[in-house]
Amino acid sequence: MDENARHLRSIVIEYYNNSDRKLAMEQLDQLKSQLHDNRITQLGYKEREPEYREKLDAIEKATFDCIEKERQSYQSRVDAWDEPRAEYIHPDMGLLSGMVPLDQKALETLVERHKKNSLMSKAIQKYAADREIILNTKAPTADEKRKAFDTVYGYAKSSVKDPQYAANFMINDGGFDKIYNPIIEI
Repeated sequence: MDENARHLRSIVIEYYNNSDRKLAMEQLDQLKSQLHDNRITQLGYKEREPEYREKLDAIEKATFDCIEKERQSYQSRVDAWDEPRAEYIHPDMGLLSGMVPLDQKALETLVERHKKNSLMSKAIQKYAADREIILNTKAPTADEKRKAFDTVYGYAKSSVKDPQYAANFMINDGGFDKIYNPIIEI
């Protein structure tokens, strides 16, 4: 599993297990109950409620900041992965020179072998496209990786904002497996 996706999941779990958050929510619920039972006035409620809301908002903001840092970290990693560098040139690049024609099966073997090497993946895709060879498999592009990560990112943010919406996807293994796409991995 990708480290940034794993961290997003951990951030959401920590948010739900945060004792300060739980205490502020419990205190706010008690305050609401007191208002409902007429044990405090509307004015008393309005005086005390902002204190608990501010605590919850601060915890939520800190969580969103952590989530955003993970997204930025992932984006930086994808940018570095997608940057053409000499060290990404594999000896198999010579096979793509055209001296020896490659068929669909050979190209698909190369795709599988180099799926984590963006430079080789692009070269293989170009070779196939130039020769009008349709591949059944293809390595993910940087944009596809970003889009898959943004799904997890979106669920993480939604889990904090609306627990009923997405929390189960982030906290439970089976739910997380449904939103996690292995193409995220770099």
